[in-house]
Amino acid sequence: MVAVTDTPREALAHAGEDDLARAAAQWRASGEPSGLTEETASGALTALSTLARRAHDRGHRLYCWWSL
Repeated sequence: MVAVTDTPREALAHAGEDDLARAAAQWRASGEPSGLTEETASGALTALSTLARRAHDRGHRLYCWWSL
């Protein structure tokens, strides 16, 4: 588990719908992960933005966990 720095948390917390739509389109265009649809990318970024906004409002951090 690693802490997400404040910079991406703040960017996500303050991103508007247009920002998220542009980011989703760029993410999809990158080809990673393969088969990513714009709808899935947009939904994931919207959910992350909501989570980041709540964390920001409460003075909390965001964390990332992954397993190999």
